[in-house]
Amino acid sequence: MNIKALFLDLDDTLHSFSISAGTAMNEVYNHMVKKYALPMDRLKQTYAQIMAQTEKDAFFNGRTSREYRTERFTKLLTTFNVQDEDLVRELLDIYSVTLEGAMVLSEGVGHLLGRLSQKKPLYIVSEGPSDAQRRAIDKLGLATYFQGVFISGEAKKIKETGELFQHALEKTGYKPEEVVLIGDSYARDVVGGLAAGLYVVWFNRKNEQLNLKDKQPHAQISNMQELDGILEEHFRI
Repeated sequence: MNIKALFLDLDDTLHSFSISAGTAMNEVYNHMVKKYALPMDRLKQTYAQIMAQTEKDAFFNGRTSREYRTERFTKLLTTFNVQDEDLVRELLDIYSVTLEGAMVLSEGVGHLLGRLSQKKPLYIVSEGPSDAQRRAIDKLGLATYFQGVFISGEAKKIKETGELFQHALEKTGYKPEEVVLIGDSYARDVVGGLAAGLYVVWFNRKNEQLNLKDKQPHAQISNMQELDGILEEHFRI
């Protein structure tokens, strides 16, 4: 295969977003408990339900991350009969500062990107609000490695259907068989990448087990440091 470019996911691939976001939310919960003595367990359970209801829209409708968080934090407090706009603003600031302070590249990613960017053009293809993704890219110092960035919040397209990847292909001019995709989400990166015709390397960080009937990635890695071996073995990259 004549691979000409690499598409890489951002959150939980290039950096551990889930860990950073979890750290930020713990600070948010602690502040709620301090202000109103709300039950921690119920706060976490209720917020998980709110996230499940609202997360998918955050991938493509163009709203900012602060707008989403304002809505979610307000809903969470309302569930506990708390109406406090000043507290919501405090929570937004706590979340943002803590999140950015906790962001670091996944182990070995800086070295990996430095090497790969000398060999092939790299592109970020990511789902989420545009402002949040752009801030993460800036905070992590990733712009120097990448030729372009494609974000669902800007393109108004999602990964799972393959449409965001197709959009990236159209904008870059590559054919599907010329691109390797690396991402951590089975539903978004594996299923979506296969739908778009890409060669998919699944960063299976949680060691998820697939059934035979499930769509299978072309290759799997358990950490980003294993990507070098896959690319060398299959593509001489």
